[in-house]
Amino acid sequence: MRRGVTNERRALLCCVSHVTYDQRVLRMGLLLQKLGYHPEFYGRDAGDGFIPEPFQKNQFRLVHHFFNREVWFYAEFNIRLFFKLWWGPRYDVVVSNDLDTLPACFVVSKLRGFRLIFDSHELFSEAAELADNCLARRVWRWLEALLIPRVPLGITVSHGIAREYQHRYGKSFLVLRNVPPFIHVQNLPPPPFTFEPGYRYLILQGTGINRERGAEEAVRALHHLPERFRLILAGGGDMWHYLKNLVIEEGLHSRVRFVERLPYSELMALTTRCFAGFSLDKPTCLNYRLSLPNKIFDYIQARIPVVVSAIDEPAALVRYYQVGVVVEKVTPELVARGVLQLEILWMQRESELKERLERAASILNREKEEENIQSAINAYLQ
Repeated sequence: MRRGVTNERRALLCCVSHVTYDQRVLRMGLLLQKLGYHPEFYGRDAGDGFIPEPFQKNQFRLVHHFFNREVWFYAEFNIRLFFKLWWGPRYDVVVSNDLDTLPACFVVSKLRGFRLIFDSHELFSEAAELADNCLARRVWRWLEALLIPRVPLGITVSHGIAREYQHRYGKSFLVLRNVPPFIHVQNLPPPPFTFEPGYRYLILQGTGINRERGAEEAVRALHHLPERFRLILAGGGDMWHYLKNLVIEEGLHSRVRFVERLPYSELMALTTRCFAGFSLDKPTCLNYRLSLPNKIFDYIQARIPVVVSAIDEPAALVRYYQVGVVVEKVTPELVARGVLQLEILWMQRESELKERLERAASILNREKEEENIQSAINAYLQ
């Protein structure tokens, strides 16, 4: 008998993020659970002891790393993941989330006969963080070209990224957008802090608030907005400490609030109390031009309108459902103008806008989104 063999069908979902807060990975685990698998998760430890419902602590393998940046981190992560998969229990299916976990997952899936699913959250080799590092970008492009055509089942977050993979490698990808479950707003817990009455709160959320995602412009837009507007930055990312210093330098510390990572229910409870949500990725790299950020769907489920940049899929979605404003260029002035346009729309047609948000929330939810992909995944795993 091979080591670790049990009668239970097991799945391991691997990602380099703080996995207990990665909603896409957790939801994929729930989908596999629905298909009869026991999901387990391998990823970085956020260090706060949080375990998301409905999972148990023993379903998570949370790892601290010696290296936390660039090539050394990715090398260490994949080496440790390789030995976890090689020496650990036998899994029936392994889900590699993004290109940075694919080398270890791909090799061991061949050696031990695991089923492999590749879930691409972004066009990794075209990320803004690689723009100034030509060597790293070439290495990721080489790995992409080597591995992706050989992946048996690929899933990604937007039609734009799926088309790009098809163009580059002749590989068809299923599309599963980053939509949350349908939320009954009245069932959410109280927000984690008290909102001051008389102010309109704007929110930019995301665990990846990184460069070129419009956070600086959202902060500076407050200079062009009346005092009644406040900004919440919720989550984290590479720009987090820079933004804290920027707020102080700009004299906006009384109008900006930073909120660290929260459990999803608390984040949504916070979001529902806001006036509008921002998604302001700039078209400075192919990854952002093809993106469809999950925060847009979170805002819609929270029933708040959105201010988005003129990226293809986000802009098309907002225009189709008529649930917000598209700014043609991400500058502090134009972001502020978009907020004021939204405020006028809200004051003039509040009931109509609420109806549009409710309709969009009833369509753009995980339950409906999974209908298009569940049978395909199930057929592959049989």
